[in-house]
Amino acid sequence: MNQHGVLADVLRQRIIDGDFAPGSRLSESALAEQFDVSRNTLREAFRVLAEQGLVEHIPHRGVSVASPTIADVIDIYRARRVIECTALRQSEPEHPAVQLMRDALAEAE
Repeated sequence: MNQHGVLADVLRQRIIDGDFAPGSRLSESALAEQFDVSRNTLREAFRVLAEQGLVEHIPHRGVSVASPTIADVIDIYRARRVIECTALRQSEPEHPAVQLMRDALAEAE
């Protein structure tokens, strides 16, 4: 994998992990220095992330982390409902993960 692909993977994971909040501006100079890469490499990584919808490039304003739309949030929760409910229904009732999921649900409620 090329350098900008590796960098895109690292930045993608940091966005997913919440290290960069939705709407936050990504400083080209700071990130290039932090990752010890050229600005051109960073721009290529940004291009990859923009194609995936994770960042937005606004001319003369820079790159920022994309904010999910209401439709995105609805889709995420619909997918989670299908995946998580199916996993619970098909799991062994005595499996330790079932209780962890129930505890997480109780805490969220």
